[in-house]
Amino acid sequence: MGIPPYRDFIEPVLRFLVDNSACVHVQELNEAAANSLSLTKEDRNACLKSGKKVYKNRTAWALNTLNHARI
Repeated sequence: MGIPPYRDFIEPVLRFLVDNSACVHVQELNEAAANSLSLTKEDRNACLKSGKKVYKNRTAWALNTLNHARI
């Protein structure tokens, strides 16, 4: 299947934030999104040229999109 685009990370990120509104650690958010999207070990190990994990980058983009969308 591969790693979905960042927009597919928005719903799992939002659900995690709703359920964990008191305190959110980025690593927990990354793992919750990856688990929700059923990412494989290979998916989780895929890196960008910068060395950053692709799924963590997409989680960050989803979070950034939600942050910009808030009223």
